[in-house]
Amino acid sequence: VGPNGCGKSNIVDAIRWVMGEMSAKHLRGKSMEDVIFSGSQARPATNFAEVTMILANEDGLAPAAFAEYSEIAVTRRLFRSGESEYALNKTPCRLRDIYDLFLGSGVGTKAYSIIEQGKIGQIITAKPEDRRTIIEEAAGISKFKSRKEAALRKLEATQGNLLRLTDILNELKRQIASIDRQARKAERYREVEMQLRELDLHLSSYDFLQASQKQGELENEVGEIQDKETSLTVSVSRNEAQVEADRLDLVEQERRHMSLQELLYEKNNSLQLHQAGIDYKNREIESLAKQNEAAVQEIETIKARVSSLDALVRESNERQVGIDLELAAAEENFHRLEAELQGLLAEEKDEGQKVERLGQSMLELLHRISEQNSRKEALARRKIDVAGRIGKDQAEIDELDRLLKTQQGRLGQVQASLGEVKQFKLDLVQQTDNIAGSILEQREEQKVGEAKLEELKDKLGLVRSRLTSLEELERNFEGYKDGVRNVMLKRHQIAPEAAIYGTVADIVETESAYETAVGAVLGEKLQYVVVQSQSAGVEALQYLKTESMGRLSCIPLQVREHSGEEDFPYTEEQGVIGPLRRFVRVKGDYDKVGDYLFGDVYLVNNLNRALELWNNNGHRKTLVTLDGEVVDPSGVVSGGSRESGDQAILEKKREIKELRQQVFEAEGQVREQASQVERMTARLQMLEQSLETVKRDSHSEELKIVHQEQDLNHLQNEIRRLSERRDKLSFEIAAAMQEESEQVAELQRLEAVAVELESAKTGLQGETESAKQKLAELRQTLEERRAQVFEQKSLWTVVAEKKANLERELQRLMEDRTQSQGMLDEKHLSITSANAQTLQLKQEIEDSRGQLSRLVVEIQEKEAQALQLRDAIQALKDSVSNGEIELRQHRTQLESLRQSLHQKILHLSEGRTRIQVLVQQVLERYHSDLASIAPQYAERPIDRDRQAAEVLELRERLEKIGPVNIDAISEYEELKKRHEFLDTQYQDLSRSLEALQQALQKINRTTKKRFQETFDTVNKLFQEVFPKLFKGGRAELLLTDPDNILESGVEIIAQPPGKKLQSVSLLSGGEKALTAVSLVFAIFIIKPSPFCLLDEVDAPLDDANIDRFNDMVRSLVDRSQFILITHNKRSMEMADTLYGITMEQPGVSKLVSVQLN
Repeated sequence: VGPNGCGKSNIVDAIRWVMGEMSAKHLRGKSMEDVIFSGSQARPATNFAEVTMILANEDGLAPAAFAEYSEIAVTRRLFRSGESEYALNKTPCRLRDIYDLFLGSGVGTKAYSIIEQGKIGQIITAKPEDRRTIIEEAAGISKFKSRKEAALRKLEATQGNLLRLTDILNELKRQIASIDRQARKAERYREVEMQLRELDLHLSSYDFLQASQKQGELENEVGEIQDKETSLTVSVSRNEAQVEADRLDLVEQERRHMSLQELLYEKNNSLQLHQAGIDYKNREIESLAKQNEAAVQEIETIKARVSSLDALVRESNERQVGIDLELAAAEENFHRLEAELQGLLAEEKDEGQKVERLGQSMLELLHRISEQNSRKEALARRKIDVAGRIGKDQAEIDELDRLLKTQQGRLGQVQASLGEVKQFKLDLVQQTDNIAGSILEQREEQKVGEAKLEELKDKLGLVRSRLTSLEELERNFEGYKDGVRNVMLKRHQIAPEAAIYGTVADIVETESAYETAVGAVLGEKLQYVVVQSQSAGVEALQYLKTESMGRLSCIPLQVREHSGEEDFPYTEEQGVIGPLRRFVRVKGDYDKVGDYLFGDVYLVNNLNRALELWNNNGHRKTLVTLDGEVVDPSGVVSGGSRESGDQAILEKKREIKELRQQVFEAEGQVREQASQVERMTARLQMLEQSLETVKRDSHSEELKIVHQEQDLNHLQNEIRRLSERRDKLSFEIAAAMQEESEQVAELQRLEAVAVELESAKTGLQGETESAKQKLAELRQTLEERRAQVFEQKSLWTVVAEKKANLERELQRLMEDRTQSQGMLDEKHLSITSANAQTLQLKQEIEDSRGQLSRLVVEIQEKEAQALQLRDAIQALKDSVSNGEIELRQHRTQLESLRQSLHQKILHLSEGRTRIQVLVQQVLERYHSDLASIAPQYAERPIDRDRQAAEVLELRERLEKIGPVNIDAISEYEELKKRHEFLDTQYQDLSRSLEALQQALQKINRTTKKRFQETFDTVNKLFQEVFPKLFKGGRAELLLTDPDNILESGVEIIAQPPGKKLQSVSLLSGGEKALTAVSLVFAIFIIKPSPFCLLDEVDAPLDDANIDRFNDMVRSLVDRSQFILITHNKRSMEMADTLYGITMEQPGVSKLVSVQLN
């Protein structure tokens, strides 16, 4: 006990904290650091908080581990750094050990033995699922529940381990089978490999020596052909110089001829312009003559109009005289009618004064009638009061009838609602079955979606694998010549400044339809390397030459452009599809390289058309067909079946591009399908949640049925009360109606007096009406006279307006005449001007005819000069043609010689390549230098065909054996040992899993049995304790889901005496507290905890309930220790020991105890 704020509730918090409470909110703090003393004015703050609770154990009822101790000290310490320490009997322990000590004992952080200040009502307002924990603690199954949670965690971990171990074992079995086959293959492989090595080395040495000898012979032949080529090249150069000089002369003569032609064109144009000018001026003279004729006709028309206007002006002047006379007559009539109107106004004023006098007499009579009416009104008001009481009572009767009707309607609604609730309960059962069916269908649909997702992932994996393989081949430059591959792989070392850009195949793209044509035209040029400049190309060539790593062709980025002097005037209708450059895309800044490669190449429909074009026109273009046939400028035709190699490079790059697009699309499909699977999973979870919601709603509907049956009884009582009130009001209305009949007789007498007064009023009204009628007749005459005055005034106004309109018309006619006279003067001036222009045009025509004569003479002279130039040009063309024929013959000889040289060089290159291949193959296969070991086999006899067949046969045997893992035997033993070890672990996990499942089943059976038994017992005792504390009423506990005892919540039904059964949330604070105490005491009767701590539980109770509460506590003290925090004196009187809490120093609590017994 103690005053507010002295620290009583701190003891409750300390007991909860030392028993393992981890929520600062439940300890009235924001963070756990708030439990540490923060200091006061006289004392500093401490760095840690510590609580020790000592439990008596003389009877040895503690758990087996502590049964031998007479006392058990539980200690908890918390430091400001956040570190915590726990101890049992001063021995450090875990928080889990403290939880285990109190499990099943009825005490703990969440047990029913500790009820905090203001929290007694939470037992009533808690969710049914949360309220279940109280029954579980009383049943002693909280420790089973804790063990079950631990067992479920172990079960989940074991199942995960078992699943992973199953995958590992399956993989090991597959690996063991594979390694076993590989070990058997390894022995066969070694035997064949030794035979193959000896035969292959002998055969390769023979081929190496033969190829080396042939290379020497080819080098001598190449030298002789190169000398002949040099001599013929000099001769071709001389012929080309002569032809080029003739061409320059031809160009100069053609330029002079073109200039002369342009001059002739200008002279002819000038001649045509002068002739056109003469024709134009003649047409102008004719036009001016016609214009003069039209002007003469218009002058006659204007003169006729002027005469017409003069006649109209005279007519208007005559009309104006007649209108002036009409206006004077209208003004005179208006003044006469206005004088008559003034006389009528005076007579109307006299008659009005007479009507006013009669009206005064009428007012006096009406005053008497008003007094009589006032008496009648007073009587009427009394009658209204009576009628009001009748109406009020009748309104109340109507209201009662309405209420009766409403209550009867509500009664019907409640009855209907009760039926609907019962029907809704049946619908919920049906809905539960439907949702369960939907869950099964959704799970099946989810499986299909997941299978489709896996299928899409597999498809994506295949495409990615193919793309990765092709990209790897492209990075390694597979399919390229050795020189190209070696330079591209080492390009950053050869030219660190990134002077080597890539191959032609890297920068060229085209559609699949044109790949064959592009590949045929480019050929080996696809493997040409694009470099920044010729110096960068020289560096690459020098590297290949130094390292003896093959040959290479380079294209500088600024390659020299083609002259493009020739046109190719053929269209698609003539079999020419167009320049091949138009169908090829060149990347980046490589347009000049593209022009070099495709600038003189045209795409045609077929080979026959290409040959026709070459034979019919001496062009210098390369023609290529869609099928890959090529006709070069010299007439060389290439074609045949499609080959791999250079052509495959373009196809491979196109396939890489297409595969990248397929990978992008497949990734999008995988993402979309994964999203659908996630939506299916979310819908499945939503359906499962809906199923739980429907189950909860079903239980809620059962409670509604109970409540609505109570509402039905209440409505029937209310209808009975309203009927009695209605009968009483009907008697009161009858008495008021008698009083109303007496008032009606008095009203009849007053009505007779009113009739006499009305007769006098009628006579006076007749005289008044006669005077008013005469006054009205005067006023009607007055109105008629006023109308005549208004009508005459309007006539006067109309005549004045007509005079004004006539004056405006006369003015307009005068203005039109003036305008017509001006137009007549303008026409005379126009005729004079046209005559002057005609004379000027005739003079200009004479001048132009003189210039025409001079131009004709000049044109004849220039045409003679042009004829002479055409003859000179034709002579030069004949000379150039003869020179070109001779030059073409020399070039043909030179081309033939170069082709022969090219073939020899190719054979020489092929021989070098063959030797390099032999050396590289022996080095790769057997790690030996062929040049060193070849002399060892030089003297051995050899049957090359037989020995080559044996080598081929042995290689086929090796290929049939396939790849061999030499270390397969040792790997097989290691895998076998690991498989045996893991199989043992698998058996152990399977037995552990079975044991855990059996343990869970046992825990579930025990928990279900204990909970059901405890629930039934607590419910029975709750029904007994509740009437004792409330002095009547009834209460009971219900399971929200009786079919699922392990998860069902606990619902409380309470009905205090004199009240209908209702929801516990509608109880008052004291009723909630007493109901919760009833439940706690019922639990204590069957499962008393070692101690019970009640913090101001009696605060909401009145004196009568306090006594019953104290009696109940006193009856239970022999079963458990009760600790109460209270301000109530009655509770203090009951206690055996009082502990006073006080604060001698601010902020520091002090304990004072008193023994009362």
